[in-house]
Amino acid sequence: MFCPFCGNNLSLLPRFCISCGRSLEFLKDTDQTEGPSAQGTAKQPENAKQKAPSPKNDSLLTVGQKKRKTSRSSSTLKQAVQKMTTFNKDMDEGPYVLLYPDCSEVVHVPGTERPFKLAEYKKEIGKAYSRITFYLCLETHFKGVDDTPDSDTSDSEIVITSRSTAQFNRADTVVYLYAPCVEEEDEELVAVNLKSLQHTPMEDVNITLPDIIANLSHPINHERVSRFNISRANIWDGAVRGFKRTTYSETCDMLVKISDDAGVFEERIDTGGPRREFLTLLMKHLKDRPIFDGPEGHRFLVYNANAVREDEYYLAGKMIAVSIVHGGPGPHFLSENLIENAASVDALQECTMSHSTMLQTAGCLRHVATVEAKKEIMSDYLHWYIIDRNSSVIDRFKDGLSALQFSTALQQHPALLSPVLTYFKKGLTALELERLFKPDLSPPGSNRRLKESKTLSYWADYLLDCEEPHAILIKDLFHSGLTHTEISCTLQQMGILQCSEMSVRRFCARHDLRRKITMTDAELESTLIRSIYETGPSYGRKFMTGYLSSLGLHAGEGRVGRSLRELHQPYHEFRRQGARNLNPTPYHAEYMGHKLHLDQNEKLGMFGVTHVLAVDGYSSKIVAHSTMPVKNNLVIYEDIYRSAVVNHGMWDQVRVDHGREFYLCLYMQERLSRHRHNLSRPPYLQTKSTRNLRVERLWPEVNNRVNYPLKRALVHLLDQEVVNMEDNLARFCISNLTLQVSQIGLDRVVRSWNAHKIPGRGIPNELAAGGCLAKVSEELLPCASVVANLYEQDLGSSLTWESEFGADPFSSEEGRCHAEQSFAENYPDISLLFNHVVNNDDTPFQDALICLMNVTARYV
Repeated sequence: MFCPFCGNNLSLLPRFCISCGRSLEFLKDTDQTEGPSAQGTAKQPENAKQKAPSPKNDSLLTVGQKKRKTSRSSSTLKQAVQKMTTFNKDMDEGPYVLLYPDCSEVVHVPGTERPFKLAEYKKEIGKAYSRITFYLCLETHFKGVDDTPDSDTSDSEIVITSRSTAQFNRADTVVYLYAPCVEEEDEELVAVNLKSLQHTPMEDVNITLPDIIANLSHPINHERVSRFNISRANIWDGAVRGFKRTTYSETCDMLVKISDDAGVFEERIDTGGPRREFLTLLMKHLKDRPIFDGPEGHRFLVYNANAVREDEYYLAGKMIAVSIVHGGPGPHFLSENLIENAASVDALQECTMSHSTMLQTAGCLRHVATVEAKKEIMSDYLHWYIIDRNSSVIDRFKDGLSALQFSTALQQHPALLSPVLTYFKKGLTALELERLFKPDLSPPGSNRRLKESKTLSYWADYLLDCEEPHAILIKDLFHSGLTHTEISCTLQQMGILQCSEMSVRRFCARHDLRRKITMTDAELESTLIRSIYETGPSYGRKFMTGYLSSLGLHAGEGRVGRSLRELHQPYHEFRRQGARNLNPTPYHAEYMGHKLHLDQNEKLGMFGVTHVLAVDGYSSKIVAHSTMPVKNNLVIYEDIYRSAVVNHGMWDQVRVDHGREFYLCLYMQERLSRHRHNLSRPPYLQTKSTRNLRVERLWPEVNNRVNYPLKRALVHLLDQEVVNMEDNLARFCISNLTLQVSQIGLDRVVRSWNAHKIPGRGIPNELAAGGCLAKVSEELLPCASVVANLYEQDLGSSLTWESEFGADPFSSEEGRCHAEQSFAENYPDISLLFNHVVNNDDTPFQDALICLMNVTARYV
């Protein structure tokens, strides 16, 4: 039996563990079916009363033999659930499934087709029972069932955090509940009646080295493994045996078991660490093989008869290709000329002159009558010695590099893959030196952890002090008014890649660079009173801080919150009581330009107003917004998609719901798909609204601050029968005025959202400062009319600009101008109408609407 806390071997079941001192009383209620204690018996005390001997009788005794159980996956799952329910009283109700550390279900022993048995799995991975780790996962989560309830309201001040990586890796004997927290990448596309467009294949200039390696690794089957038994004393011998094994395939995953100098296998399962260690040692050993010669870091292939017989050239090329594609390092010692030869056979001719000095000691001397004959002999000799003599081994080396299509990728992208194979000198920066060391921290919350965290910050400051060539530039950017994130993005655009946002923050704190308070408390109070009149009392401290920031006024959230609490105490209580926790769908976006979310809002649809937003998934910034009478493909493309791509760049994927109003956007996204940064993802995806949560998160903010106040005023007119929505003139006037007033409110909400601080992520404007990774020229995005014609030619469907809510009642442009001028004389600033509506004063807006209907009727 083992202690579940420290793993100490226990011969008995005491009340407390003799190693860690933790209580073990709860184990008395569990089944003791495995472990050493299941076979032992308690020793009787010496002072115990002995039983009197019975008379000697000849009788038959039946002795039962106790066998050790072989635990299968079902019994292991049952015991794991029982153990977790003992420790965690708040566990969800099952059923559960048992998972390996790589998130695959426990059914077979890894790498075999044999049913799972705990003893065989222990023998396979070479670990003690106390060091074996499994995970529990709800069966509904494992099968991908989404039971997350829909949420229509939200609060931007709720902080949602997850367990840190350091806490998760603190002890592998703790079995945490496992649930997927990243959305699936292999979601199925939904058909939208768009025909697949054929593109002429061409090399993408925006592709990066990680993208090439990821594309090459797609054929790898992680369900099958090729085993390598490696001895540290002879890395090359174990590698050759593994690569030459008949069952080996480069398309299978690698399972590496390394033994020490004494021949004992190291106790750890290959989850990537042993494989990378083996490939690293193999690349270091490869450069010393006799098939390579030349100076350090610039080696080239030479002819070796023994290596030719052993086919070592092909094997070396295959090892290099497999190492790079399977996540290992490159050789970093090959000559640039050799890589050029591998990429282009014509470059072999350039090597002849560099090896011409060998003719002086070649011994190829004979009498020649003319100078031309001498030149001919030298040319023939050079051709044989440089090309013919080594061409066979170079060809075999190239054949080895063709594993997993690596040679093809090298010919297509020599500039990106050459640094992986050749040696290049790179300076060591402070950031890279900081990443070389991984701190071994104490448990969170302990006194030692606090001191260690402070030491880590001092260590990072010391590294920055050693490398600070841009101090004057950072100070100038700070005094110009830029934030820490904007300074970091500016430096990165200038080629200074090591200055992250955290590095800039530490630099500013170390040099006492702080923002000066520009507003007194009295000035802040007067500013808030004016801002509340413009936005309404529903803005909290974060949204109000963002609104002030969008106006160029900077104040801390704490000061703004205290002032709002004093100015509007009833609304403060309403906001505080209305805030509630959320249970959002897990979301993941890696960078600006990863995903773009589009959605429409028709809360005012019955009055001829529709809002459309475009939100970047990584930064949550609203990159484009528009208000229109009726949702229209051409208007959405022109105002939303085209505007976002021209101003920020190309997104890898566009996400929308199942509406038809986004067909033109999806059409152009597919046409421009080859200009994206990551080509492995589908260019667009249609999902249900709960999976489009980045933009759905914003609609409660827009509804509460714009749509609902206007809808309240309009519904009151309908209830009083002041307006008739069946009348065409009334429909036209209501849609026209409400659209302009709501556009003012939407602009204020967008500016406030993009400038406010989101807990746990940051300010959207700062996160999106660098734009998307892939940029496209404006010429590739024609206007909506041209795109509509292309859409009709390719797909046979026509799209128009007609999107009026009511028919235009004006028969002449002169009458329209007179009506607009007459209305403007009475209401020169319609933003005041919105200010009154959001502050619960509907009368000015209602009077303006009646005035517009009368003026329109007069000039129709």
